[in-house]
Amino acid sequence: MSRSEALPSDVNIRRYTPADADVLRTMIAELRAHEISIDPACRPWEQVADGYFDFISSKVAASSGCCWIVEVADEIAGFSVGYEDSIDEVFLKDEEKTFAYVSDTYVKPGFRRHGLARQLNESMERYFAARGVRKMRHVVLGANIAINNMLQQAGYAPYEIIYEKRISA
Repeated sequence: MSRSEALPSDVNIRRYTPADADVLRTMIAELRAHEISIDPACRPWEQVADGYFDFISSKVAASSGCCWIVEVADEIAGFSVGYEDSIDEVFLKDEEKTFAYVSDTYVKPGFRRHGLARQLNESMERYFAARGVRKMRHVVLGANIAINNMLQQAGYAPYEIIYEKRISA
């Protein structure tokens, strides 16, 4: 599907199943490659594949998290993974310490700019809201303009901003 084509009305967002494992691993590898193009300090998927996939799977299982798969005309077009997390922050009220953390969202290049990431995010919001979670967080690379714009349009605002500068030794 090219970007100039209208998105078909046949969009389905569903839960991940074990049958999706290979395609999910492939999409995570594509996401990692995209992130490396933005920040070369990111490690290649080949170096972290098994450990990361196991880590995400265990976080989702342990916290009643979820992985959504988006399909367009029965073709998998992207995914989003989220799980409940918390921080031990002395300055926050107890009820503000728990949140839904969206660790990864990815839409294949041929399907981008059609609102699929937004639909995945809305599915994630509904899922966690139904479980009583009051807020959701995404950690994204600052230079990933597309996802930053999508999140701001969806009502998200920066919470903490980490500034980084490479310095000489």
